[in-house]
Amino acid sequence: ADGKAEVAYDHPILSPALRLALASYLDYPPVAHMKERIFDVLHNQQPNCPQLYLYSSADTLITSDSIEAFIKTQKALGKDITQVRFDDSPHVDHFRTHPEEYKSAVRSFLLENGCRDNGDSNDV
Repeated sequence: ADGKAEVAYDHPILSPALRLALASYLDYPPVAHMKERIFDVLHNQQPNCPQLYLYSSADTLITSDSIEAFIKTQKALGKDITQVRFDDSPHVDHFRTHPEEYKSAVRSFLLENGCRDNGDSNDV
């Protein structure tokens, strides 16, 4: 993996025709060029601040391997990275699947990076 997040075209919701249309669109030269420019910005121009990545090995849209390759690239660039990998939550559903673990990870990240704790355990 080159550290670029890849869309998993075998997502269960996508029909074969929609998968083909999406793949064709993403490979269309002007779109592919724009996608490469976006990936370049994402890879080489991340802000110089701590970053938190919450992701899942069960994500069928963006694989955990591609997230971890991206994290590895960012660490090699000297970025301060915190990562939390869930094992069973679908794409962008980590908070709903693991609310306490999610809140704890976000709270810890914020506290480790200079945010004050207001003492309200209901706030993230």
